[in-house]
Amino acid sequence: MGYYTPHIPAASRGPVRKALKKAETLLTSNNAMDRCAGALTLLQLRDELGWFAEPVDVEYVPDYLEIVQTPMDFSTIKRKLSTGAYGDDPHAFAADVRRVYTNAIKYNWSPEHECHVAARQACFRRFPCCISSCCA
Repeated sequence: MGYYTPHIPAASRGPVRKALKKAETLLTSNNAMDRCAGALTLLQLRDELGWFAEPVDVEYVPDYLEIVQTPMDFSTIKRKLSTGAYGDDPHAFAADVRRVYTNAIKYNWSPEHECHVAARQACFRRFPCCISSCCA
């Protein structure tokens, strides 16, 4: 199964290829939550600028919580996966991933904003492909 591989600087190619291979293996697991972990890794690898990697720092973006009521990011999702917070519910995982993108679109309301564009592309192009393997 082939997946889009982002432009990878030469120094990072080994670790990224290893992560990609592990993700592809997880996507074929019989365990739905392992498939979710694989999907998250693929989505993280595609987040080339790191828009969705960590929580928004409200010290630098003080109005964020006025606009976004339920913040979500990939590091929080990864922690929830590793601690079993989703239980055996891949749909709860998918809802959090979707929330990452919808929050970015909501806060960065201008359709021309880089983060809005990245979130829209991920939400409507990459997300369905990755998540379909989790929730199957």
